Amino acid sequence: RLSDLFPYDGLTVEYKLAPATSDAARPSHDAQGSASSAVDDVLKVRGPWGNQFRIHALEPAVAQRTRAAGEHAGGSDTMLSIRTITLDVPRGAARSISAFYENVLGCAAELNEAATMCHVMFDHVSRQYLIFREVDGHPNDYDESESKRFHVALYLPSHQAFLDAFDRAQKAGLLYVNPRFEGGPIEFASSKTMAEAEEAGQFRLKDIPGENGRPAFTLEHEVRSPRHKCWPMREAGSRL
Repeated sequence: RLSDLFPYDGLTVEYKLAPATSDAARPSHDAQGSASSAVDDVLKVRGPWGNQFRIHALEPAVAQRTRAAGEHAGGSDTMLSIRTITLDVPRGAARSISAFYENVLGCAAELNEAATMCHVMFDHVSRQYLIFREVDGHPNDYDESESKRFHVALYLPSHQAFLDAFDRAQKAGLLYVNPRFEGGPIEFASSKTMAEAEEAGQFRLKDIPGENGRPAFTLEHEVRSPRHKCWPMREAGSRL
């Protein structure tokens, strides 16, 4: 158990996605990953699909603030947050990705000096980052199999920031409708109008625009308001 390895108030995960693979190369859902032992208070895990996890203790003050802000129904036990998610992207994509998060979603994005890596920060209680790292010969990671396409759900810092982001995304023609969720619960809808976004508290994006009219990277986003039904930080959300 994680609580046996780490006698701390809370843990966080740094998560690196593996490249997309064909269905034939994927293991079954009951396949087992591998884990090293805990060394220097860090547990490194490689999942059955090649995803890499680095599990370590949160700073006590950050763990306390995270717990105080609230959590999903059912609790989080020892594991409190995902601190970073790292995605490998094609060469030349980082600058366009940075511009997308800053200009469309209104997030803080930072490029390294060589413009080959982009850090996007979501500043709610504990700092969480999406990291996009350019690598040679790397295809777009979006899986061709609809049933296995991964996505990220992110919350903007206020309801007004959410509405402003929807307005910018709509004007830029970036809204995405995922047919898998059409007709389902409103909180998982793909909003197409401002009225729908207000009701659902979320909208979807998929293609991050790049140069020459081609996507720089493809990653489905569920962009949410802190008023969304699934917002875990209830104490923080009540002030937004």
